[in-house]
Amino acid sequence: MLRYFNQFGISPTFSLKYVLTFAAGTIFGFTYFHIWIDVSRWKSGNAFPTTDSRADYLYTRDVKKFQNNFKIYRGYLPIVYEVDRSVADVLAQRVRILCWVVTDPSGFDQAKAIKATWGQRCNALLFTSTKASKKLPTVMFNMTTDWGKTKQGLKYIYENYMDSADWILKVDVHHYVIVENLRHMLEPHSPDSPVYFGRQFHRHTTQGYMSGGAGYVLSRAALRRFVERGLNKPTLCRSDDGGLEDVELGICLKHSGVAAGDSRDRYGLGRFFPFDPATHIVKDLRDEEIRWYWEFSNISYPERIDCCSETTIAFHYVFRPFMYNYDYFLYNLHTRLIN
Repeated sequence: MLRYFNQFGISPTFSLKYVLTFAAGTIFGFTYFHIWIDVSRWKSGNAFPTTDSRADYLYTRDVKKFQNNFKIYRGYLPIVYEVDRSVADVLAQRVRILCWVVTDPSGFDQAKAIKATWGQRCNALLFTSTKASKKLPTVMFNMTTDWGKTKQGLKYIYENYMDSADWILKVDVHHYVIVENLRHMLEPHSPDSPVYFGRQFHRHTTQGYMSGGAGYVLSRAALRRFVERGLNKPTLCRSDDGGLEDVELGICLKHSGVAAGDSRDRYGLGRFFPFDPATHIVKDLRDEEIRWYWEFSNISYPERIDCCSETTIAFHYVFRPFMYNYDYFLYNLHTRLIN
């Protein structure tokens, strides 16, 4: 190398500096080019052609395929994580749940996140909207009010799913539901008993009503009574489409002979929640903004970190990115050294 430099009269004293500069520039150039290509493909919509979004793609590629059984090896000692779903799968056949998600075109991205995460654990997944979607199993309704949508939706389920569903869960696109915990709660109850469960607010009827914001689940018998006894009788159920949806449903079910079940666990802790986990765990629920939560209940619940059952079923106001986060934490993350 020195003879080469001497032959052409080039001083080698600074050659190492140039070599390092050239190497750094090459690495930076290739890295920048790679990022530019990825960004260009992403903007053109061709980066992940098989899915609708980067989040959906990553979840499908890296998480979903390992959800039931995956292994991690480090060094010579294999560390094996096996997810045993045998009990959950057996229960899924005994406690058949239709998950009904109310949405509209503005919520289709949220709905896709549900379809990719907790929605796949339902026995049947139904989306209803004012407009149809090509990428979701959507049934189009013409109602625009919440009470109108509920009446139309429950009638549709009665006419199409009575033989294939034992329980009907009704939520919107901002709910995250732990379906296994829902089946666990429902297993001791017969779907042929007219009952429904949720977050009970003690107002408007002697048995109160279930918060629509927390989600609720009706037995097959409760759905039958709603449609056959109450739906078309103005003396039992509100006939127009106005009013507060969850209140009107509670009144209608009460008049139709459907009982309001207690969804709390054996410690008296709630399982259905109208807010996101952070609100229930961190925020003071007696703040002026959400004081109604306590005023609507005559049951004293623990607060903050002790707020929620270890078999919690549903949280509300869970937005798209957190759907994937919760799914990962619940079904793929393992804590070492804790049995």
